[in-house]
Amino acid sequence: MATTKDQQEEKVSLRQTIAQWLEERTGASHFVKENLDEPMPVGVGWLYTLGSCLLTVLIVQVITGIILALYYAPTPDHAYDSVYYITQHVLLGGIVRGIHHYGASVIIIIMGLHVLRSFYTGAYKRPRELTWMIGVLIMAVIFGFAFTGYLLPWDMKAYWATVVGTNIAGTVPIIGKYLKHALDGGTSVGALTLTRFYAIHVLVLPALLIALTAAHLYMVRHHHIAGPPTVRDGQRKPFYPDQVAKDAVVALLTIGILVGLAAFVKVKLAAVADPANATFRPTPEWYYMSLYQFLKYLPSGYEIIGTLIVPGVIGLALFLLPWLDRGPSRMPKDRPVVLAIGTVIVIAVGVLTYLGMTSISPAAQHGVALANASPLAQKGEQLYNTSGCSSCHMINGQGATVGPDLSNEGKKGRSLQWQIQHLMNPPSVSPGSIMPSFQKLGSGNIKALATFVNSLGVKGSAAPTTSTPAASTAPPAAPAPVPAVKSSAPSAKPALPSAIPSAKKAPSVSKTAPAKPKAKPIAKSSAPTGNAQAGAKVFTESGCSSCHMIGGKGGTFGPNLSKEGARGRSISWQIAHLMDPQSKSPGSIMPSFKKLGSKKLSDLASYLNSLGSK
Repeated sequence: MATTKDQQEEKVSLRQTIAQWLEERTGASHFVKENLDEPMPVGVGWLYTLGSCLLTVLIVQVITGIILALYYAPTPDHAYDSVYYITQHVLLGGIVRGIHHYGASVIIIIMGLHVLRSFYTGAYKRPRELTWMIGVLIMAVIFGFAFTGYLLPWDMKAYWATVVGTNIAGTVPIIGKYLKHALDGGTSVGALTLTRFYAIHVLVLPALLIALTAAHLYMVRHHHIAGPPTVRDGQRKPFYPDQVAKDAVVALLTIGILVGLAAFVKVKLAAVADPANATFRPTPEWYYMSLYQFLKYLPSGYEIIGTLIVPGVIGLALFLLPWLDRGPSRMPKDRPVVLAIGTVIVIAVGVLTYLGMTSISPAAQHGVALANASPLAQKGEQLYNTSGCSSCHMINGQGATVGPDLSNEGKKGRSLQWQIQHLMNPPSVSPGSIMPSFQKLGSGNIKALATFVNSLGVKGSAAPTTSTPAASTAPPAAPAPVPAVKSSAPSAKPALPSAIPSAKKAPSVSKTAPAKPKAKPIAKSSAPTGNAQAGAKVFTESGCSSCHMIGGKGGTFGPNLSKEGARGRSISWQIAHLMDPQSKSPGSIMPSFKKLGSKKLSDLASYLNSLGSK
């Protein structure tokens, strides 16, 4: 017993010695205790949790960014496919990417609320001028993160939004062309642009953010929290435990919202960047939407007012606010002019953002430039959305892959009459097609829908309105290619490393494809096997019900699977069919589900073979 007691005392003594040694050299425990015991101004509450919440989300962004960087390849040849690989194949990769994606928006929301709280409470007044100015610089860095990170997925939306962004930089007087050239790395957005944006995003901006955040936190600790502008009666309480608890609740709630968004609202990836497709119509993220909407009200030639002058004046005014509002009082009644101007700007930004968000047409959601399209094509675009066409077809990365991609349908040289006939009776012009007839829409609506489809991918989206024989209709000339990375076109892409599989599109229906033959019964095999219950979940999550019906529920584009298990097909046959549908069902337009992996494929095959079996 004595020996055990002596050993415990020696361990305690050793820990105390180490702790004392560290304390003498770092003063860590004294620093922590001093900050936790700091008395808070009376009235400090939930609104004062925004700063710590912002810091928490920034840390989350750093962690998720590091994880994404482990798999991301910053080259035009592999950037898109590496993002696809992260989303589809890396364990929890889609969640991590979703958290990082939505984290950018959450940071801007929290930052905006934090700035507004500081503005309305006069927290920029003496002696906290530098604290405010450093905060404004942090805000500029965060918007820099949002801009440079937008290009990294290298899809159509990212590419063309960046083209717009660098063109705006080129409107800056005197230095504009040099600034644009520095961002692009050449005459247009391309390989060097992606490399530079990646370097700025992961090296330059993080270094600036860490330095500015450290300086901001030091200034906050040095001058302490400003507190409400009005002096309130009451006893001041220490930072710990009350305010720490509030900070923790808000931070955890925010992280929960981020994880929920990432899990249930998947981040979409548009089609791979195509510098030659100048018909794509990019729309900015919501936090740039106010400027986007403001530009609509400016006459031609005056765009610089919205791209440089107005945001530049507001940014400079924010930075110099402590000197523009030099009065010593933080009370709102003593700052009517400043608060009135600030309130008008906040309302204007809010209204413009709302108008911009609500004015985005479904065409813009598809990335289709229909601004100059005929009224008939615009009506057809509405019918496309209301008739559920996107459940089978894709336009510029938006939609499904059951049927052919329609992004460049207008370049195929098909006449308007061919499109109308195809919509009314698909197999008559595309033998083997499983697309349903849209004759019920009526002749007028069918013509509008055909006009819209024939406008897709055509430069300027000038939808054809006349009918000519297909053989005599030459395909419209492709838009002049933008000098960029030629390897961004799918046909020029070299083979990827085996660790990063390319995203594949579903095979389209061939005009000469033979009708789907009836499969011969195959004896059941004992191997491999899967979990039918888990397979039912895979069936639902993979969207199989959009094409196939089971028990009267689901789509009718593909075969009814209600009695699939009674057909005598083996598990191996089902798996092979899921991996390569055309190998078992020639003429099938069903996409490959190879990306699900062997476990999910086995489960899905077992579920299919359980349907209708006794």
